[in-house]
Amino acid sequence: MSAAMAMSDAVKAKILVVGSVDGKIRAAFAKIGSLHAKNAFAFAIVTGNLFGAEDSTDGDEVDALLEGQIDVPIRVYFTMGTAPLPSRVLQLIEDRKLQIAPNVWYLEKQSMFTTPEGVNFFVKGGIEDSTPSHDPKSLMAAGKADILLSAEWPLGILNQSAKTTDPQVLAVTGSAAVRDLCVATRPQYHLAPSPGPFFEREPFSYDVSTGARGVDVTRFISLAPFGNTKKEKALYAFTLKASPPVTRPDDCTRSPFPKTAPKSLKRDAKEAGYSSHPGGNRRHKHRHHEQPSEDQCFFCMASNNFSAHMVPSIANVSYLATAKGPLPTSGTFTEYGLDLPCHMIIAPIEHTPSIGRGFVKDESGAQALFDEMEQYREALQTLFAAGSGRKLGAVTWEINRASNVHAHWQIMPIPAEKAAGGVVEAAFQVAAADDGLGQFRAAKFCTADEMRGTDYLRVWVWYEGEDGKTVETSLVLEFDDRVRFNLQFPRVVMAKLLELEQRVSWKAVTQTQEEETADVEAFKQGFKEWDFAMM
Repeated sequence: MSAAMAMSDAVKAKILVVGSVDGKIRAAFAKIGSLHAKNAFAFAIVTGNLFGAEDSTDGDEVDALLEGQIDVPIRVYFTMGTAPLPSRVLQLIEDRKLQIAPNVWYLEKQSMFTTPEGVNFFVKGGIEDSTPSHDPKSLMAAGKADILLSAEWPLGILNQSAKTTDPQVLAVTGSAAVRDLCVATRPQYHLAPSPGPFFEREPFSYDVSTGARGVDVTRFISLAPFGNTKKEKALYAFTLKASPPVTRPDDCTRSPFPKTAPKSLKRDAKEAGYSSHPGGNRRHKHRHHEQPSEDQCFFCMASNNFSAHMVPSIANVSYLATAKGPLPTSGTFTEYGLDLPCHMIIAPIEHTPSIGRGFVKDESGAQALFDEMEQYREALQTLFAAGSGRKLGAVTWEINRASNVHAHWQIMPIPAEKAAGGVVEAAFQVAAADDGLGQFRAAKFCTADEMRGTDYLRVWVWYEGEDGKTVETSLVLEFDDRVRFNLQFPRVVMAKLLELEQRVSWKAVTQTQEEETADVEAFKQGFKEWDFAMM
């Protein structure tokens, strides 16, 4: 056996996990005891609520547990779930008595600790506010975790998963803070309670290639409530290995999350305050740090860098803007009858890196955003065709990356004969091959959730035929961390197609604010017939 294999097979602990007990204390600990007698677990973890709501929890069982009258043969860890803790338990915690009963340990809502076996825990208990937040005060210091225990699911966990058929599973939106903590700590196991059915996602990996120490693979497991009437799985046992696996599991997917922790979270790795569990590695830090902001995002309306004078139309969840340093000028398409600035940006109003439920609040929100951006795209295409007597079609592109700052689409006209003759598609295919990017494939319009991968370039080609019927094709080029993707790639291709290579660099063709404002006013006049936001 190789040294690497021996290291990966070394065992830290055999662990038992239990779904929300919800006050069924005697029954749960009796079951834990009987399973421990057969399997000799190192410890057990209760996900979700150990206690039920105080007005529904059997007070006698709580008293019996706290007074040591219920046998607990192994250490059992729990944290704040979705229900408030009983007042007697809260008082113990406030008095810093985290061992609330023999062998029963409370894990503070935002904490990290190492068990006597050397198992490294990160904890994110309780429920976030309704507005997802990247507040560093809500996150712990980043570091490698064996186990992440959270009361909520991470936002976006269903991305790239095929196990999404149950309506209760699909309805879960999750927490952005929990997602960010998972990205930062890369746990071997992420444990959280389920709202109903048992759910075990396919394992996912953050790494593109295998390193000397193996690959970071996370298994997300969500247990049904203990004693549920539908007999959904509420108990789970696993053996925690000392080192990451040297290869990925066969059913492993790419990470459903952004590939790197947000900058604010990386900063917190050095600055955030966190607590450690008694009996484990005790470390404390307390520093003041500022609320992270999106003030530097060029696409956020609340940003100091936002150019409001370049926005001719604002709808419910998205807006339309002229491009800074446009590729075509307001006179590029004059010979086709269209004498307007025509290089446009369609973007979400809210700060979001991708148009998918892993980034937008929920699936319906992502779909609503996509649909409204589509409405802008269709209105612009109609403007291009109507203003040119069908001599112009349109090309739209989207670069979707997990590391995006703010999602947006770019759109501009293209001579209809090029759109109709397959010239645009061929130009993108050839350029991708020349740059070693791979090959485009045909793909329908859809949200990012429906795509196979996280990172891709999508190109839509549209034109209106002489018979008035519209023709549309869309291509997708998928790529990953191994590819050094040039964000200007689509602009370079379009510059060649439009014979505007001298304008390929947007920085070289920027306008004064007066020129930009004049272009916006001209566009507003030409677009008002199709501006649904003004109707």
